Amino acid sequence: MGLNFHHECGILLRAGADVLSISPRRLATVKDANGNDVQIKVNDRLTTVSPFLYLQYKHGEFTLKAKTLFAEAGEHVNLNGGYGVKRINEDGSWEYTPTRNSSSWITLSYGGKVGEKSKLQGILFGGYVRNFGTKEALVDTAKEHFFFSKNSFSNLNRLWRVSPTLLWTIWKFQLGLEYEVTSAQYGENFSAETGLAEDNLHWVTNHKIQLMTKFNF
Repeated sequence: MGLNFHHECGILLRAGADVLSISPRRLATVKDANGNDVQIKVNDRLTTVSPFLYLQYKHGEFTLKAKTLFAEAGEHVNLNGGYGVKRINEDGSWEYTPTRNSSSWITLSYGGKVGEKSKLQGILFGGYVRNFGTKEALVDTAKEHFFFSKNSFSNLNRLWRVSPTLLWTIWKFQLGLEYEVTSAQYGENFSAETGLAEDNLHWVTNHKIQLMTKFNF
């Protein structure tokens, strides 16, 4: 859900929130009076709210686009997030707490004509992702009590990326050259208290250059 605002000067503004409500389990295993394992129905539920803000500005050949998102249990929006168990109740039900991640990016592009059917465009992209850990403390770090999109703990604390690109379009043929640098900070010893791995923090940086060709028909 959200709101849109558009102005004739070229500004587009969007603000809203993504609301997610899931039931991770329908059945739980508990001990009966005789000490035997029995299955019972439970009403476990997790509800999250992820607000976002989007900005777009166009003027002539220049375009600016930017977006920021603060996500709870953000695996459904392609962030490295999930949820974990914060409390185990006597009736067999579980209470959950989501991870919290922010993702922000900005793109600047300018395209100028260099001929009747030729166009050169420059694009600059920058992005930043931050892991804030879980909203509340976890009961423990056992895998059966913590759920990521890839069913593993996340030792990624933050990352950033910068990528400049040149696109040259000639009629229906397009040639692109892109350089990308990405740097990620990792840690060790995942904590049930914070939902973060904050020991031995270290950065890993990757550089990539790629050439792209495309023919539209």
